[in-house]
Amino acid sequence: MKIGILGCGYVGQAAAHYWKLAGHHISVTTRKQERIASLQQCADEVHLIQDLLLFPFLSEIEALLVSVAPDSNSTYLATYLQTAQQIAEHLPRLPKLKHILYTSSTSVYGDFQGDWVDEATPLAALSDNGRCLYQTEQTFLETTVGRVVIFRLGEIYGPGRYVSDRLRRSPTLTFPGTGNQYTNLIHLTDIVRALDFALAKSLHGLFNLCNDLHLPRREFYDKLCQQANLPKIAWDPSRASPHGGNKKVSNQKIKNLGFAFLENDCSH
Repeated sequence: MKIGILGCGYVGQAAAHYWKLAGHHISVTTRKQERIASLQQCADEVHLIQDLLLFPFLSEIEALLVSVAPDSNSTYLATYLQTAQQIAEHLPRLPKLKHILYTSSTSVYGDFQGDWVDEATPLAALSDNGRCLYQTEQTFLETTVGRVVIFRLGEIYGPGRYVSDRLRRSPTLTFPGTGNQYTNLIHLTDIVRALDFALAKSLHGLFNLCNDLHLPRREFYDKLCQQANLPKIAWDPSRASPHGGNKKVSNQKIKNLGFAFLENDCSH
């Protein structure tokens, strides 16, 4: 299969490696000239995209992964919603494109005071950024492509992003909030496996992507600190937590289709 990846950062690059090893033809994009050489290690084609109106790499691909990330909060709209709108505008001229995969975020849910949420839960995003992500989801779901999958990702961890490594670098760090918010985590390995699962099964629709570990953050960090022989984290309730509301995000929908999460512990 010819797969295009728009946004070849942490998730996109891992997916490119996985699919290339599986024998797919991979085309990726970058906005930075200096990244071309490194991306050639995981892709058959690397396209330098400086004008989002020009998507020459889309013309031959059969599946598109959109895994973009903004440079700052001020570029959220252009990075997410406007990108989706421009892809939608190109679709009538892309007859070969049958699958779109988009990595969204569980931040679209908002705050549910620790209750469970699933894909049918009405959204109450707490920020303009969360609302922008929801509008982007809807733009993709309303397209005429045969299969569109929206993965709402939890907090991503994996090589280079293990929470325990961050704790070791700053053992006396004080975290904002009370530590009572629940974790909704997803390992890079399981993200890539889920993306491949979605293509293999021709899935369509919304799916949460968080593992089975839902601990209050205070308990989660205490366990990690104990494993790493570090002092417990201090919390500052006067500072707002950056984690976008308190909820436990259900992953049952994709598990009902046969997907199994490999990473469900807090050992990293």
